[in-house]
Amino acid sequence: MQHPLLNNPVRFELVLRAADVAMLAATGVLASLLHFHSLPGAAAPVHLVLLYLCSFAVFVLFGKARLYPPACGRPSLRLAVTLAACWGFVLLLGLLFAFLIHQVAFLSRGWLGA
Repeated sequence: MQHPLLNNPVRFELVLRAADVAMLAATGVLASLLHFHSLPGAAAPVHLVLLYLCSFAVFVLFGKARLYPPACGRPSLRLAVTLAACWGFVLLLGLLFAFLIHQVAFLSRGWLGA
């Protein structure tokens, strides 16, 4: 008897995507605890928004890069390079949005005269 997830590839892909997002969210919370000594929403709401943005990017980008179908017959090097490129893009997207948010905060402080 096979597992119900293996019979339905769409559900199996959704479970894998949810696992990737959960891993990213857990890593973000751990990084926030280590760096800011608080949960992501407590230090600044911006960190939580960036965590949500990167989680959404992983959910979409990994599916578009076709990382979820079984890797049978695909070269391991190609799979590793694709995975590294996807993670690099997500990290660069997070850095770009963090920079843009920082610049908006700088401009708004200047406008308010603080």
